[in-house]
Amino acid sequence: MGWLLLSSSSQGDLGNALRRSAGVYRDRAARAAAWAAVYLPILLTIFVGGTATLVCGLLAFGPLIRLFYHLTWPVH
Repeated sequence: MGWLLLSSSSQGDLGNALRRSAGVYRDRAARAAAWAAVYLPILLTIFVGGTATLVCGLLAFGPLIRLFYHLTWPVH
């Protein structure tokens, strides 16, 4: 593209190069949008759901594990 601009070739060559570049960028944007539409919700669900599950598990089982640990101490 830069070479066509610097060499001051005919407008037809520049137009064709711009048209091909636009097609390449359009395809890249379409692939990125499709990836985001399919995989981004899955990844966000796993991340948010995993975090919520971890927090709930720690809140529920943390005190229980601490109780079991203290039950193993010798009686004074």
